[in-house]
Amino acid sequence: PSGRDLYSFDPREIPIQASRDLGVTMANDLINKYLNETGEYPKKVSVFLWATETMKHLGVMEAEILTLLGVKVDYDSYNRPTKLSLIPSATLGRPRIDVLIVPSGVYRDTFPIQMALLDQAIRMAAQANDTAYPNYVKENSEALYLWLQSQGYDNATAKELSMTRLFSAAPGGYGPSISVPIAHTDKWDDEGDIADLFIRGWGYAYSQTKWGVDYSSILNQNLKGVDVVTHSISSNNYGMLYGDGYASDLGGLILAVRTASGKEPLVYINNLRNPNDAKVESLDQFLSMELRSRNLNPNWIKGMME
Repeated sequence: PSGRDLYSFDPREIPIQASRDLGVTMANDLINKYLNETGEYPKKVSVFLWATETMKHLGVMEAEILTLLGVKVDYDSYNRPTKLSLIPSATLGRPRIDVLIVPSGVYRDTFPIQMALLDQAIRMAAQANDTAYPNYVKENSEALYLWLQSQGYDNATAKELSMTRLFSAAPGGYGPSISVPIAHTDKWDDEGDIADLFIRGWGYAYSQTKWGVDYSSILNQNLKGVDVVTHSISSNNYGMLYGDGYASDLGGLILAVRTASGKEPLVYINNLRNPNDAKVESLDQFLSMELRSRNLNPNWIKGMME
């Protein structure tokens, strides 16, 4: 009978080994795409994580983050990614790239193990003694440490917070949808007001020692160095223009970076709809494809009208 012997995945196995391998490819593709467009390496990438996406791709984005940091993951006898190790700078062959992570509230509730794993990897990368190539994780952490001291934090607290890169909604909360205030155009005059709402709503720090502490000012400081914003899409059931999920979360993150830093970040989409042809695409590439295949497609319009 239906309802008996339900089977799901074990979240402790994420990223699974196949997703780890694909995540390495996606990270390298993102770096090469940025290099081709700008002629230099990105110093910091910001990633928005959704639980529903991780349930589909089983850890590709998490593996991509680890690869950007220059951290290798190995598995125990239960196929769980429990062993992290630094890839030597010379072996990595490029700088360690900093990553700012914004997990959704559902992700925080569903994948706390992965959040702890990512926090551990970031702190390992921030304390690596690299010589062959720059370590942007360490450089950004040292700059943040000095800023935190200037804000009155003691040395120990400043040291810990300088390596914090995971920010989500308040415990028990699920973050603001900026599409709601955007619609009320009589209530705001400056898009910075919307960015401030995003930063305050997602400004709760998460780490192995702090879980959901309000540090929105530190999130704002982290946003200033972001060069690339990225998200994933793993299903044809929805698109960038469907609902307000991507507009509110990805769009809000882009707006927050632009407001905090004063510059427009590049935006890349991990198109994982076809696992045999996964690719990193610019946002305009993806939106153009979506408009042609759905919104402006006569066959799609006919089907919707029927």
